[in-house]
Amino acid sequence: LTDKCNMLCIMCSKTTRQENPPGLGRRGYIDTGLLSHALRDFRELAGDRGLVALHWVGEPTLHPDLPAILRVIDGLGLGFALVTNGIRFLPSLGDLAARLRGTRLVSFSFNAATAATFRVVNNSMQYERVYAHVEHLLEQRRRVGRTDEIGVAVTFVVLKENLDEAVAFRDY
Repeated sequence: LTDKCNMLCIMCSKTTRQENPPGLGRRGYIDTGLLSHALRDFRELAGDRGLVALHWVGEPTLHPDLPAILRVIDGLGLGFALVTNGIRFLPSLGDLAARLRGTRLVSFSFNAATAATFRVVNNSMQYERVYAHVEHLLEQRRRVGRTDEIGVAVTFVVLKENLDEAVAFRDY
């Protein structure tokens, strides 16, 4: 959806690549009309078993048309998985994701069990905000009766900077 990101995680290829340091290179969003056309084509090929993975070298929640894109995917009878750092996964987006039949997985790239380590690993001071967004989605999923249909994951890339928190994270 985009190659933009609002974090500089120490393990991300966008952060560590020498040929494209942060702030340089291509930055943009896929055109929503073009994406809608591609999704219709995908639906013809995949049928109602298609799953659209919304992630890769960019933060999908930065796309200004994300709610509309999710509705298009859902309207086509496709499923989707969204991988996010969670900063912009606002309660309104969590409410929408819980309601859409196409939502299969929302995965939050967390990488820390404490705010201090979150700051080091993700170069962000938004630990509490992301935590609240995860909790909100879990509550909305429960409220609409879809706890068995929508996966919610929090991921942890093991690094020397967060290794001592791996067990605490696992136990979360």
